[in-house]
Amino acid sequence: MSSNQRHDDCHRAWQLKQDGKTFTQIAVELGYVNDSGQPRRGKVARMVADYGAWLARRVEYGAANVEPNIIEDDLYYPSARDINDNDEWADYLKFATKRGKMLKIMFWADMHYKDESKQAVGLARQLRRYIKPDVDFFLGDEFDLDTLSTHWARGENRRRVDAFKEVMPDWYGLHDALDDDLKGVQRVMLGGNHTRGRVENYVNERAPELADTIVEGFISLARANNRVKWLGWEDSTWINNYHIEHGTRTGENSSKNSLKDVGWASPRTGGHVHAPSEAFNHIYVPGSNLLYPNRIIVHSVTLPCLCNIHAHYFADKKKSRWINGVGVAYVNLNGLDVHQHKVIFHSRQDGSMVGAFGSEVFVQQAAVSAMRKAG
Repeated sequence: MSSNQRHDDCHRAWQLKQDGKTFTQIAVELGYVNDSGQPRRGKVARMVADYGAWLARRVEYGAANVEPNIIEDDLYYPSARDINDNDEWADYLKFATKRGKMLKIMFWADMHYKDESKQAVGLARQLRRYIKPDVDFFLGDEFDLDTLSTHWARGENRRRVDAFKEVMPDWYGLHDALDDDLKGVQRVMLGGNHTRGRVENYVNERAPELADTIVEGFISLARANNRVKWLGWEDSTWINNYHIEHGTRTGENSSKNSLKDVGWASPRTGGHVHAPSEAFNHIYVPGSNLLYPNRIIVHSVTLPCLCNIHAHYFADKKKSRWINGVGVAYVNLNGLDVHQHKVIFHSRQDGSMVGAFGSEVFVQQAAVSAMRKAG
């Protein structure tokens, strides 16, 4: 492609973005699709950023000092880490706000494929069919990616495989099942220390020259054939004043310490710890009566996990403080209240797993292979 053609495409992409088009829409309109017909949103995002940087240089240095039809890639910006679907997610939230109903979110925390608990995931699907959420929110550490670890020593008998290809069938299979269970549910995903963090560490320490290729490969995996919105190379996001994160705090006080991190004033949901906890605070905000403020309850929740509670690297396979389960939140998009619920999964003597929500009780039988292993 000539420099003039690239400049024209960047200009057109930038214009379409100013008109409110999403990167997906722009990619389709300009013909930027891959061999399988999927829109190259990351490519378009970088084109828009390149044109914006070119405009900024014209302002800073003057139009006469900047080549009119040459857009050169900046040495440090943009990067594949800048690829995200936040615009599409924001558009959905605007639509949901106009609906006038509370946004119902189901949280899936710490699945750690291929060390997920198939029984817990199956029970989560049962609950999902009953709850009928507006949004499935994957809260980070969807994959374990242990073979990418640059810190933990792995057993010599661990199969050396392509880390992304190893988890792809299970991850895509989950979304096939979710498609079959319910239609029209939005899905979004954050990274975590085992996913985004491990990819970042691996790239920085082992393969910095392939950073964009590896990061783009990871984001493509996360998107599961464009069924999941990737919320960026960050640990957290916001919905109004509601803070949603994978989390970095650990221990039994993770909810309290995470609430402190957001100034005690924002409701918050996180994962990372694999064991549930919660903390509360209250704040006062201006109300309609100038003599009396409104009292707002602030609730911080750390959710249980959906991975095996006896991880493959645990020395003692009989002890674990981890707990399986999911989370549900009802978010007032036109106000400040967020109503959060933890759904804890209990194991019974016959090997089944049980969860309750409202007046309904859901039971997931153990897989035959798991029962043999336990026996």
